[in-house]
Amino acid sequence: MHDMYFHFDETSDYFLFRRWEIKHFSEFVFTCLFVFVVAFMYEMILVCRELALHGNIQRRHNEMVRSKPMPSERTRMLTEGHGVEEIGFCTPAHICQTFIHIMVVITRYFLMLVIMTLNGYLCLSVLAGSTLGYFFFAWKKTVIVNLIPEN
Repeated sequence: MHDMYFHFDETSDYFLFRRWEIKHFSEFVFTCLFVFVVAFMYEMILVCRELALHGNIQRRHNEMVRSKPMPSERTRMLTEGHGVEEIGFCTPAHICQTFIHIMVVITRYFLMLVIMTLNGYLCLSVLAGSTLGYFFFAWKKTVIVNLIPEN
């Protein structure tokens, strides 16, 4: 049975799966590094998802502006509604966003389960990986303020 408080033990019986048994200190260090890398990559996935979404919106907006000289109500819907009506259901962009969403959900639940082990070192690995991942990747985030030119 796991402790019901934060603890700083280097070894424990199992880590999330019955086959992932931690017996030695070196295995625990490998587990902490693995958790760090997963948290780091989680931040990268979040930024990639946002960049892909904004890229799709910008591309669709540019296509519509080239085909229509005057911005229409349809163009405004694209920019204000984040392209929900215009991008489509079975397009490659939507399929890519769905795949990235699956990766985000799986990784998010995995990191939540790591935190729920209440092992202080593993929790610090999650925090360090997320912090460093945000530091390295979040500067690429873009903010779309206005895609419609002022008249």
